[in-house]
Amino acid sequence: MTWTLLRKELRQHWLAILAVAIAAMIGYALIIGASAISGQAGTPFEGLRLFVRCMGLLGALVLCHRLVVVEYQAKTQLFLEALPMARWRMVTVKYGLGLAVMFVIVGLAFAIACLFAWHHEELTPRFLAILGVRAFTATWCAYSFCFLMGLLGRYRFALYIASFFGLVMLVEQTDLGLDRFGPIALLD
Repeated sequence: MTWTLLRKELRQHWLAILAVAIAAMIGYALIIGASAISGQAGTPFEGLRLFVRCMGLLGALVLCHRLVVVEYQAKTQLFLEALPMARWRMVTVKYGLGLAVMFVIVGLAFAIACLFAWHHEELTPRFLAILGVRAFTATWCAYSFCFLMGLLGRYRFALYIASFFGLVMLVEQTDLGLDRFGPIALLD
């Protein structure tokens, strides 16, 4: 039953998944090209950091919107809920599919960065493992946040705005540096 549901998701959302992957790779090519043209291309991993921060979050937003929000707006989840299947399985398949797509996108960007850095830097397996874990963990956190927000339905906009303004107020009113915590510190 899980494979059937996965095939249904791929059949329904293949165009959006392909568009996100192509846009992400074009974005990464632009990041690499811009840093090379400006002469500030110190390391290819700097472009990877910018890619995970920007395109990782945008890709997660688009995928979660497509996988979760559009499903509820089109009322196709009513059909899925009528099937003899647990709801957690449907949500797990959607979450796993989107996360796998995001990991493939970030994995490709990481592999490209490693190929560019291979000629200029000494890369040890430990160093690559640390960079990979940091990139994938930040991607996982961004995707999980966007997926959760997609499940909130019409309340997600209010929560997006409240969390944004809450973070801005926290940074402005206290000496707390958000760049030292969580997934933000992973990308420093």
